[in-house]
Amino acid sequence: MNSNTTVEDVEAQFDALFAGFGFTADSNGGQNLGDECAGIVAESIAADASDHKGADGQDFPENSEPYRTRKSQKYGWTEPGKRTGQTLSLASLKGTPEITADEVNMTYGLDEPPARSAAPTGYMSDADGNVTDREKAGWLTDKFGPIYAMNEKRSEAVAGAVAEGFGKFADNHFNGKS
Repeated sequence: MNSNTTVEDVEAQFDALFAGFGFTADSNGGQNLGDECAGIVAESIAADASDHKGADGQDFPENSEPYRTRKSQKYGWTEPGKRTGQTLSLASLKGTPEITADEVNMTYGLDEPPARSAAPTGYMSDADGNVTDREKAGWLTDKFGPIYAMNEKRSEAVAGAVAEGFGKFADNHFNGKS
């Protein structure tokens, strides 16, 4: 802004800044901010699940015998939520987000069965190929409580991404790059 800038000019610049920023704005990773935020949430859910924790910090109890032994032999792991690797995959956790300037709504999963197994043994039964990620996540949530949900840690991570995105957007706006 130069020395001839009026209060009205400044007000118009800020109005344009606030009107133009939202979840559809470009983010640092070459995607829009909404996609980045959905990815942050999915990664946080995956990290918690790898520690056998749900959204509320609840522990996943061990699978019971003899299922645990059978699962270990066939799939190579015993943890709840893991058979083919699809249920807690980043693709299923990110799902199909709907992004507008004002909102990101995440829906878990792709509503498809796994195309292949990511289990250490590579095993996938016929039954595995007939059950969608959404069905499996429903069973997991029914048994262990909320997994696919926001919590304080996830909200703070999203807020940080939004703040960083807004800073970049404002810098570009005021430096004529938007």
